[in-house]
Amino acid sequence: MTNCKKRILYSLVFFTLALFSLAGCASAPTRGGSGPEVANGVIYINSSEGHVFALTPQNRKDKATFPATGEWVFPSVEGRLGFMYGPPVIDGANLYFGTFDGKVYALDASTGQKLWDATFSKQEGIAGSPAVNKQSLFVAAGRNVYALDKLTGKKLWPNPFQAEDRIWSNIVLSGDTLYFGSMDHRVYAVNIGTGQLRWPPFETQGAIASTPLIVGDTLFIGSFDKGFYAIDTATGKPRWPAPFQGESWFWERAIEYKGRIYVGNMDGKVYALDAKSGKTVWSSPFEAPSAIRSAPVVVDGVLIIASTNGQIYGLDAETGKMQWPVQYTVGGEVVADMAVADNMVYVHAQDNVLYGLEAATGRPLLTFPVKYTPKK
Repeated sequence: MTNCKKRILYSLVFFTLALFSLAGCASAPTRGGSGPEVANGVIYINSSEGHVFALTPQNRKDKATFPATGEWVFPSVEGRLGFMYGPPVIDGANLYFGTFDGKVYALDASTGQKLWDATFSKQEGIAGSPAVNKQSLFVAAGRNVYALDKLTGKKLWPNPFQAEDRIWSNIVLSGDTLYFGSMDHRVYAVNIGTGQLRWPPFETQGAIASTPLIVGDTLFIGSFDKGFYAIDTATGKPRWPAPFQGESWFWERAIEYKGRIYVGNMDGKVYALDAKSGKTVWSSPFEAPSAIRSAPVVVDGVLIIASTNGQIYGLDAETGKMQWPVQYTVGGEVVADMAVADNMVYVHAQDNVLYGLEAATGRPLLTFPVKYTPKK
């Protein structure tokens, strides 16, 4: 491992340990900011300074004065929200997100008007994104999972589901089951109607901060024990004879493309695995100079990855070889997921800037400072 990669990895380890120490406290980490979410031609993003933005790509390409037509920011007056780490979730006309100080918000996605909010204790910080279906919103707050009426925010289950430790990943809803990992080393499957377990928790040897990937009847997830697992969603039993082993933590969500699973590791490597067997399919993994904390994306066979030092790469998904003419470097670390829409990839870096790159070439097409100062 290179010295540069070691320094970045150690800084992320320090940050994680700091989060662990804060897990039982009312105070929150000193920084937020989520990856973008794109829906109906609008980019939604949570800033590190406590605002939610709705942006339209053409206005941002044209560098129109913000907010232009179709854009908004919440809150638009004095005041900021708590830190936000998971991206907002768009469901029809509404937008939902949680904050690390234990609040859930529902906004009108077209105007940014608040519809309702629900408050948990400050010890129940929300680190991930909620999941939603036709009637309900499911949110992990601290180590608890709640079912809320998505129109009112009222609690639906008599009691929340309780894990043994905090839940940092996004909750994934598939059919009538919620799937998520916990810092208690377990993967859970919970019935959405009752809040009860579907099967005994799947045990790993390390904390789990990554978001599950569901492909058909298989759940893929990584752990801080350096293992990457395939689990039968119906039974909770392992699909592979043994987990795939990386050289460091698996922190981020994997993606699937044409029967392959692509996943980044804190060792700076991106692995391509056969979904059925868990065996590597590239001759060697792609190696970035720093850790991978952002989930990769694929656009027309181009696998796009971001390393924590701010370098963005476009690879041939078939071979793992560089396909862009050159990598693109943003102005800050990248620790949040990217998003794609209309052959563009959007990156929210720790310099508080949203970057829009042409997916086929890596050519930058827009930049927007994700900052807001209300007019007095």
